Amino acid sequence: MKFRILCVDDREANLFTLESVLKQLDGIEVIQALNGVKALEILLKESIDLILLDVQMPDMDGFEVADFIQKNKKTKDTPIIFISAIYTTEAFVKLGYEKGAIDYLAKPFDDAQLLNKIIFYRKLIEKEHALIKQKLYLQKLLDLQKNMILIVGKEQIHLCNQSLLNFFNKKNLKALTRNNFCICDAFIQRKHFLQPDYNRHWIDKVLNEQDIQHKVIMLKDDEEHYFDISVILFDEDKKHYLVTFTDITQLQEESLAWKKASHFDPLTKIYNRKKFEDECTKAIKVAHKYRMPISLMMIDIDYFKKVNDKHGHQTGDEVLRRVAKTIELQLRDGDILGRYGGEEFIVLLPQATKEDAIEAAQRVRTAISSFTTENVGVVTVSIGVASEHSLDNKNKLIKRADVALYQAKANGRNRVEFKD
Repeated sequence: MKFRILCVDDREANLFTLESVLKQLDGIEVIQALNGVKALEILLKESIDLILLDVQMPDMDGFEVADFIQKNKKTKDTPIIFISAIYTTEAFVKLGYEKGAIDYLAKPFDDAQLLNKIIFYRKLIEKEHALIKQKLYLQKLLDLQKNMILIVGKEQIHLCNQSLLNFFNKKNLKALTRNNFCICDAFIQRKHFLQPDYNRHWIDKVLNEQDIQHKVIMLKDDEEHYFDISVILFDEDKKHYLVTFTDITQLQEESLAWKKASHFDPLTKIYNRKKFEDECTKAIKVAHKYRMPISLMMIDIDYFKKVNDKHGHQTGDEVLRRVAKTIELQLRDGDILGRYGGEEFIVLLPQATKEDAIEAAQRVRTAISSFTTENVGVVTVSIGVASEHSLDNKNKLIKRADVALYQAKANGRNRVEFKD
């Protein structure tokens, strides 16, 4: 592809001379314009690599032409070399550079000097064109990716793909980076997720912790989206990094749903045994650390086997759901309720003394026995209560509450017993 030079001068002789000199170089195409208006018409229609622009011209001088060139989106990046026989003082040269020129030559110029400058600027311009093509090609590759991708330095975003622009509802990179926007500004601060660290740059954190799969949360239209994030060094000299955000929102939601389901009893919607025991272990550690009281109650539905045998398991399930809900309504915020197995329920009462726990157990027992269940009638429960001894662990506390529960059953059911 030829290197196209637009020569603008109001004298045909000057244009002829310029073309004669320039054609000594291989791969050069010269386009001529006798005035500024014609030059602008050519620039708007054709692709021009370099402009040799005479300053002194009638109707519209070279500086005015340069103003129009700079104002037009299509032409503003076309490099200009001013040529003048009269306006050669320092003030005019300075004005030429202010108008966007890359050079300012005085007539008469030496042919060799002109050719050397053209060779020099041609190399620079072709290199710049190659970089632009490379950037456009890279942009196309990035835009084909579904993942959100950006190329970023430590302080600035240099390139991003269409997926990222779409996520932030921005038309282009300029709109995205307005007001010194950094992608980490969009990270929601939450435990176990990557967030801005003002003492340590987030890119360094990801690079230095390759064994960890870093995740971030960002908002789109007030909805949370979850992303895996990866960073690789893209340009070592410029310290540019390629950052990829892979949308894992659906996987995260499925994972959270599965995790939640694994924690809850599907029938009663309260904690299952494993989740309760995990929470119980944590609560007892806190009680030990801060020397706070803690108590526990074991609850068993009286004669529940008869309910299943006489009325069927569907009725039995309804009784279990209703008992669980009734227990839950009698508890404080912070109390932990779980289904321990079959017709047994278990409640941990943080910061509850023996007296507090017995009072809570009586409240639960009374509430359950105060309503009737369709087909079954009145349902009652037996409750065993224990409070923590010094350095009690979870198993010892549960065992003592269980012993108290059997005492309640042995003593006639529908009652509360406490085990020291």
